[in-house]
Amino acid sequence: RTLRSSSSNRSYSRRKARSRSEKRNRSRSRRRARSDSGKPKGRSFSKGRTEDPRGREQRLALLRQQKGKRIEEEVDKRVEAELQRRFEQQVASQPFQEMLRERLHKERSRLEEAMLKEVEDRQKEILEEMDKKKEEQASAEKAEEERKQAEQDAETEKKRKELEEIARQDEERLRELERRQEEQRVEQQRKKEEEARLAAEKARLLNSTGQRPTVGFKLKPSLL
Repeated sequence: RTLRSSSSNRSYSRRKARSRSEKRNRSRSRRRARSDSGKPKGRSFSKGRTEDPRGREQRLALLRQQKGKRIEEEVDKRVEAELQRRFEQQVASQPFQEMLRERLHKERSRLEEAMLKEVEDRQKEILEEMDKKKEEQASAEKAEEERKQAEQDAETEKKRKELEEIARQDEERLRELERRQEEQRVEQQRKKEEEARLAAEKARLLNSTGQRPTVGFKLKPSLL
């Protein structure tokens, strides 16, 4: 605020100095005009030659302009020097130094607070990102476990069906074997009965002709 006030004072001083210079120039022009109006009109002789009034007025105006410009520059230099002196004096003053230290302290505190907030926000973002990655990893691991479990279940089901098929085929083979064994047993039984019948018939024939009876042996049926 102090620097802004110094700049405003400097601009105001320059405008005021320009205004004063313009007023002096206008006052001088009016005095010259009144002095020229009191002189007799006509041609004036200077160093043996006449001078054009219009050219003289132009030269006078140019001189006045150059003088006003020099005055304005001088005023600007003095105003600038005064403003610089006051500025340096104000900067070196104890109140300004205290105000500057206070502003620096406030600015440092503000920057530290902003920096801490930024660090906290960044830390929060990092933690959220880590949690998100953990959730994604857990979800991926769960999906992988489910996939492996599904594959394992499918493989188990396949093996179970294969075992059931093998058991069914074994059972069919066993039933077929039992059927064949039963057929063999029936056939052997029939053969034994036929042999026993033939033997009895033969014995009967032999007995009827005076021969001794024939001794027969009965075999046990085979398990096959």
